[in-house]
Amino acid sequence: MLFMIAKNHNDKLPTPCYVFSQTAIEKNMARASLLQKQTDCRILLALKGFAVWRLAEYFRPALYGVSASSLYEARLGTEEFGGEVHVYAPAYRPQEFARIKKYASHMVFNSQAQWEKFGKNTKHNCGIRVNPGYSEVSNPLYDPCRPKSHFGVAAADTAFIREDNNIQGLHFHALCEQNADALERVADHVHRKFGECLKKLQWINLGGGHLLSKSDYDVALLVSVIKEFQQKYKLTVYLEPGAGLVSDCCTLATTVLDVLPGGAVVLDCSASAHIPDVIEDGYLPDIVGAAAAGEKPYTYRLCGCTCMAGDIFGDYSFAKPLAVGDVLHICDTAAYTIVKHTLFNGVASPSIVLQDRNGLLKILRRPAYSDYRRRMA
Repeated sequence: MLFMIAKNHNDKLPTPCYVFSQTAIEKNMARASLLQKQTDCRILLALKGFAVWRLAEYFRPALYGVSASSLYEARLGTEEFGGEVHVYAPAYRPQEFARIKKYASHMVFNSQAQWEKFGKNTKHNCGIRVNPGYSEVSNPLYDPCRPKSHFGVAAADTAFIREDNNIQGLHFHALCEQNADALERVADHVHRKFGECLKKLQWINLGGGHLLSKSDYDVALLVSVIKEFQQKYKLTVYLEPGAGLVSDCCTLATTVLDVLPGGAVVLDCSASAHIPDVIEDGYLPDIVGAAAAGEKPYTYRLCGCTCMAGDIFGDYSFAKPLAVGDVLHICDTAAYTIVKHTLFNGVASPSIVLQDRNGLLKILRRPAYSDYRRRMA
């Protein structure tokens, strides 16, 4: 992690809570700003991965806008984040399309049929999502290019893109939290399969999945990939990271409620409700001060507070025994956590807390019973 919560702050934390570091956010934004200056590319925040609008003031100055995939995301992006709002959906709901157009600066369509139905009726800056037919995403759950994918137009079906002068850009997405070498190989397929289309267009969106803020990310290679698209086709290049802009910015603080004789520990948060990827993908998050089971003297199975038997974070070891009241910090919980968390079992959402540059804590949001009541009917 890029930050730690001082011990004397633990008793002030309304656990469970997502604790954001202003310093870490600003570090990531500085890196994004530098990349835009180096390449003249345009970076968008993917709201599907992170949409905490109460923190928008820290993202707004550094980014060109947001990408959205629904009416609500498009409205939130317009009202809270500002800048360009690029909207893409696998299929648009007819009853929502007119309202989405009010918020969008750019609209991307997933198929020729969607373009024919909606695209030709709008004067927006429009693009088409294409499928490179190649990715290196190991988990099929997150692979947008897997067989029978419902994302994007295949290279064999692009005649309408070349023929229609109202289409101004292409969008592809084939990464999942990967380094620039994977993008380079995907880009090679895009050049070979869609190069003729790109010659007549104005922009290309390289999608998300770029872990820009990680220390080992190959920024020089990314710069090279971007510049090839710019120089070869005279295109404006967009990127729309989600996790890549908020990596290492947030922990989920949680308190130990009970330590059972068999080695199970019950926390006041939930894997199922608060970090769904733990259950969905078998993701084992890092925890400050913890190691893999057996590496340190005391091993425990960390469990969530819902009544689901599988609400388990995993097995971890610690240098000292855990006790009721101990506060643990689960690492890197900004992306795909808050946007995906649920109110399963009536368990309240975690509070949202900001730690400023001086280490002071500010509670941005507390959960309320009304949140749950509204969700249920």
